[in-house]
Amino acid sequence: MRYASDIKIPYKQKLIPELVHENRLILAAIQLLLARIREGDVQTVRRLMVDLKKTATDHFIKENISLYVYIKALYKGEVEKQRQLQELKQEMSGVQAMLLQFLNCYLNKNLIAVDLIPLGKELMVISEVVVNRIRHEQEQLYPLYLPPSQ
Repeated sequence: MRYASDIKIPYKQKLIPELVHENRLILAAIQLLLARIREGDVQTVRRLMVDLKKTATDHFIKENISLYVYIKALYKGEVEKQRQLQELKQEMSGVQAMLLQFLNCYLNKNLIAVDLIPLGKELMVISEVVVNRIRHEQEQLYPLYLPPSQ
């Protein structure tokens, strides 16, 4: 195994493709959720929200540990890279918190059909933020994930 610095998080050649795949799953889950909201299917909406929360949480944990911690260790001592990473992490943490707070808010309610209108409107806004986050992440963060020097 090859590690970045003294942090024992290994470089995984397939990590970025896995994260990209998970990003697609999250976006597809949001689109499916929006479709069921439009149909007014309250029970399916609740189930899809639970599924989305699990998928997103698993992704965020993997990303935070396998990606952010690894990259931070890899670029230890490089002030500009550390600053860039901290900015990205802060931005991404905010988007993660927003999505999970939204899901928790509605999952803690006894959803009825009239709740789907504001839920759908909020999810549309959040989905735009998530799409932008993913694009930014794939353009700015993922290229920093490199194997450690020998």
